[in-house]
Amino acid sequence: MAKRKTPNLKKQPRDNSFIKLASFFLIKHNLTILGAFLVLFSIFLTVAFISFFFCWQEDQSTLSEFSNRAIVTQNLLGKIGAKLSNFFVYKGFGLGSFVIPVALFLTGARILLQTNLRKIITSWNWGLLSMIWIAVALGFSSAQNAVLPGIIGFELNAYFQAFLGKAGVVILLLFFLVAYLIIRFKITPEKINERIKIAKENQLKEAQIKEAQINEAAIAAEKERILNTQKRPETPVNNKTPRVVEDLQETPNPVFELPIENLHPNTTFSNEIIYQEEDHISLDTLPVNESLISDELADKAAIKEALINEHLIDRSSINKTLKNEPLIEKQPIVDQAIIEEEKAPIQQDIPIKKPVVEKPETAATITKEPVKEEEAPIQEDILIKEPVIEKPEIAAIITKEPVKEEAPIQEDTAIIKPIVEKPIIKEFILEKPSEEKIEEPIAEEIEVSVEKHVEEKSVTENLSDALLKDFGEFDPTLDLGHFKFPTLDLLKQYNEVISIDADELEANKNRIVTTLQNYKIGISDIKATVGPTITLYEIVPNAGVRISKIKNLEDDIALSLSALGIRIIAPIPGKGTIGIEVPNQKSTIVSMHSAIASQKFQDSEMELPIALGKTIANETLVVDLAKMPHLLMAGATGQGKSVGLNAVLTSLLYKKHPAEVKFVLVDPKKVELTLFNKIERHYLAKLPDSEEAIITDTTKVVHTLNSLCMEMDARYDLLKNAMVRNIKEYNVKFKARKLNPENGHKFLPYIVLVIDEFADLIMTAGKEVETPIARLAQLARAIGIHLIVATQRPSVNVITGIIKANFPARIAFRVTSKIDSRTILDAPGADQLIGRGDMLYSGGNELIRVQCAFVDTPEVEKITDFIGSQRAYPSAYLLPEYVGEESGTNVDVDIADRDKLFKNAAEVIITAQQGSASLLQRKLKLGYNRAGRIIDQLEAAGIVGPFEGSKARMVLVPDFIALEQLLENEKK
Repeated sequence: MAKRKTPNLKKQPRDNSFIKLASFFLIKHNLTILGAFLVLFSIFLTVAFISFFFCWQEDQSTLSEFSNRAIVTQNLLGKIGAKLSNFFVYKGFGLGSFVIPVALFLTGARILLQTNLRKIITSWNWGLLSMIWIAVALGFSSAQNAVLPGIIGFELNAYFQAFLGKAGVVILLLFFLVAYLIIRFKITPEKINERIKIAKENQLKEAQIKEAQINEAAIAAEKERILNTQKRPETPVNNKTPRVVEDLQETPNPVFELPIENLHPNTTFSNEIIYQEEDHISLDTLPVNESLISDELADKAAIKEALINEHLIDRSSINKTLKNEPLIEKQPIVDQAIIEEEKAPIQQDIPIKKPVVEKPETAATITKEPVKEEEAPIQEDILIKEPVIEKPEIAAIITKEPVKEEAPIQEDTAIIKPIVEKPIIKEFILEKPSEEKIEEPIAEEIEVSVEKHVEEKSVTENLSDALLKDFGEFDPTLDLGHFKFPTLDLLKQYNEVISIDADELEANKNRIVTTLQNYKIGISDIKATVGPTITLYEIVPNAGVRISKIKNLEDDIALSLSALGIRIIAPIPGKGTIGIEVPNQKSTIVSMHSAIASQKFQDSEMELPIALGKTIANETLVVDLAKMPHLLMAGATGQGKSVGLNAVLTSLLYKKHPAEVKFVLVDPKKVELTLFNKIERHYLAKLPDSEEAIITDTTKVVHTLNSLCMEMDARYDLLKNAMVRNIKEYNVKFKARKLNPENGHKFLPYIVLVIDEFADLIMTAGKEVETPIARLAQLARAIGIHLIVATQRPSVNVITGIIKANFPARIAFRVTSKIDSRTILDAPGADQLIGRGDMLYSGGNELIRVQCAFVDTPEVEKITDFIGSQRAYPSAYLLPEYVGEESGTNVDVDIADRDKLFKNAAEVIITAQQGSASLLQRKLKLGYNRAGRIIDQLEAAGIVGPFEGSKARMVLVPDFIALEQLLENEKK
């Protein structure tokens, strides 16, 4: 017994938990709360789904930043609504997902109303099936409207189309729809037949009720007509003399009489006439029953027949009203007025059938008054059927003069005055053909027709064209679709109005003229151009004056003008003048606001536009870094070099999206570019294992430069596979979806490498820095990697010939000597600048003097704060991981592959406590390559540390005992 009770004890907790759960739902309060929650949650989902269809594109980029409170979604129900909508609608079943809130609402309502649970389960089953059906049906929409079917619906539709085709999928959907209707509404053939019978019975009942109502109305109208007829005075009519009715003259259609003897003996008439609305045709012959003697009887008979034709009263009711009165057999009822005449004459020997005409608007009455006989011509070939009346209007109109009942009708003629419109002839009898043989047509000669050669159309639309048609061009900025560029109000405005002092200009002109005249140099013309910092005086010397003679007077002119620095341009390129640049006594600050706001910068279509500042002519100088393609900046300390770097970076931040450009910033001073750390996930690029994006360590600089070389090689491989020559063509091709991402292709942003204090890197790393920089300067232009190198010591050992040869664009701030000026610009002049942003820009053969745009540190901080507060990429742009030769990470750690002198080298290193290849070369008498390989093996074994530039490696093993333990552990 104990064994039997034991399993019961084990099952008892499960039963108790189930009972507790069931008892929870049996409590009315809990059910009410659950039902109310489901109803409200269904409304929540409905509002979220509807809002999703209006703002799903805007919210798509915010879904990954769910926890970031600074990111605001456009969905009416916030981030939760956007997240649920994206899950159910976009990633789910599209419009079919609206079934879910409907089913939730019905479930909650039925729980509140205490409906049977089976109905809830049934509604959910049908709801889920209909949701799938709707999603698959909407999957026929284009891929741009993938939100309508959802991803699941679109993929299911594509899957079915792959096996069944579009027509097969449509047939399958129709089958499921019919099956759903049959099962849902329990449709059977018996029910369909029963519904048809019920519909017919209802229609018959309605017709009977309507007919009864019409009969009642007709009887009442008949009674009223009889009463009105009895009140009319009788007027005698002359039976012998035929005459035309008075109304004949008022109408264009003639009234005629037809002799009875002319009628065919077998002529019969139908009581139905089909009338046509256009032309009129008269009834030429209508038979009259000779037994009709009284006009009154004829009148009554006509009325009766008309009522029968209109289905107003049945024959039994008419027979009761008109007792035993003879009727005119199937006589059509027309108005009293006019009979139209047929144009063709009547052939007496040809039997005539009554015409078939439609929609009569008149009724006929018979009068005993004879009318002049007029024969209406009729074509011999046509037999006119008897007229058929379809629902004529009830009108029994008696002639103006009432007719006595006893007045007999003449036996030989009968006057009929109907207005009958042109009949539609239903039957034609053609003339009997002659018995002569008809010659058969001779067969024509057989002609040979040559079909045109239809060339097969070549299919030019490939997969890329189809993708471009469905999705449009690839837009790399959609990852940060809500990114906002910095606004101009973040930049400070200065008073940039250039004040022109006429006295100063006149005094400088006189001094220049006087100084030149002292050296017997005549001037024929002089003109001044006032700039922000300097004034350019253009002089035209007299004929026969040598230019070199004026250039040698530079110091003398500076002495006479008492100016800080004079620069003579002899001659000015493109002009036949000599320029003398004289500093202004009051210089004007050129703000970054004015440079960025200039139309020249805003309307520029350059790849990497840079607003450097303003020229002497007060024009904003905008250059394209992509065409430079590298920029070398030099200047003494405090002359505006760092401000120039900030101006370059600020220009790119105001013009380019984070997806289009990335910066690699190298700042050995650690303070100049620190503010740009805030935009790390927007604009900066770094190594994968680097903690900070701005590089300050010399070792990491070397790794970064070599990583950029790897990036350059990888990009060139992509360009080769894409068969393009530069990054611009590659990106255009990629945006047009002509490059497959599965083959490694991707959108390539521009990479701008900015190095401040290049001289310090050369001192610490030397060739390790110069070599990758030279490679990048030589090759990286085509793949979108551009260098900006700044230094305050432009000596020959810093700016070597290899670097200068690959940096055609140069900016020189004020330097201390002409040698430095020639080192930077290959020309003098930089030593004559006045500083504070005054610079010379060399974009080729021409030197342009520019006042650099001033952007202060607080302005840069505002810009970086504005950008950094926006949604960003998950991380900075990652460069390829560089594994250097000295790092040893690529060395095989297999003990068998170690050098024979590995242990001896380890002992030498531990003894000297200095890890370097040169030490092994001296002690073990090895070559450099073998010593380097041993150093790599020692690093892999953990005996020495990583490469530290020009410094020796750190020794990690303190003594020989630790070395023996390390080697023994490796053997195990």
